Amino acid sequence: MTPTRVQAGPARPGWGRILDAMPVLLAAAAFLLVGLDGSVNIAFPAMSAAFGVGPTTIRWVIICYVGTYALTAFAAGVLADRLGPGRVVRAGLVLSLLCFAGYALVPSFAVFLVFRVLQGAAGGLLYGASPALVTLSLPPLATAGAWAGRAPGSVSGSA
Repeated sequence: MTPTRVQAGPARPGWGRILDAMPVLLAAAAFLLVGLDGSVNIAFPAMSAAFGVGPTTIRWVIICYVGTYALTAFAAGVLADRLGPGRVVRAGLVLSLLCFAGYALVPSFAVFLVFRVLQGAAGGLLYGASPALVTLSLPPLATAGAWAGRAPGSVSGSA
């Protein structure tokens, strides 16, 4: 099934313009959340002390997130093709929100790692579907016209 492109009409005043920009704003929020997940590394000394674990054990915080994130990002692209990128991004945002709320209630390091796995899945959903959400919400000229007629080497800059 081919995703349908959102038809962009003429610029609307007020709330209409905000609603037209909503897919791009959702995608930006998704990338912000994925970026915030890396900032947990700063708290490793405090987390080690709070959970009573050493440096070799605390690295599982990274492993649980990155492993799940990497696997889920590819699956999110397939899900975005089948269900629509908006649904996949919204699911990732909701799952991220639930994980952030769940961190306040974790009783042990093992439960914390379960939340990191879930947060990695949420990050993969966000990262894998957000580009499609933006691409399908922009008018065709905004996505293809800017680089039309230029050689691929000039676009990549490394050829």
